Amino acid sequence: MDVKTKRIFALIIDLLIIATISTLFSGLFNIEKELGTFTVFEQSFVYGINWSVLFYLMYFITFDVFGNSVTIGKQFMKIKFVAINNEELTLKLRIKRSVLKTISLLFLPISAVVFLLNGFSLEDKFCNTNTIEELHSFSN
Repeated sequence: MDVKTKRIFALIIDLLIIATISTLFSGLFNIEKELGTFTVFEQSFVYGINWSVLFYLMYFITFDVFGNSVTIGKQFMKIKFVAINNEELTLKLRIKRSVLKTISLLFLPISAVVFLLNGFSLEDKFCNTNTIEELHSFSN
C-alpha cells in the first residue's frame, strides 16, 4: 500500500475515533451552540460549534503538538511526518502544521482535491514536510 493510501486510511481511523467519542459525549451533554446564520442565494445556513468540532480540534492539536504529529491512525498505518530533509519535526513546525491543517478544514473540498491529485496536503507544501513509512509502537 502506498503512503498516500495509508494517509487516507489513517485519517479515516482518526475520524472514526473522533466520531465515537463525540457521539458518546453528545449523548451525555448538549453543547451545540448556534453562533449565527448567513444567506447564500436566498438559502439560509446556520453555523456554530458542537462536540464533533471540539473533539476534532482537541484530537489533532494534541497529537500534532504533543505527539510529534503521530495520531493513532498514523501509528496503526505505520506512517509519520518528517521535514523535507528527513529530520524530526520541531515544535514550532508541528504547531504551524496544526494551524494550517485546521484552516484547511475551511477549504476541505479544495484541500482534498489537491491531496488526491498531488499526494500532498497544503500543510505539507507550506511546512516543507513529507510522509514516510516507519514502524511505530503505541508506547513511544
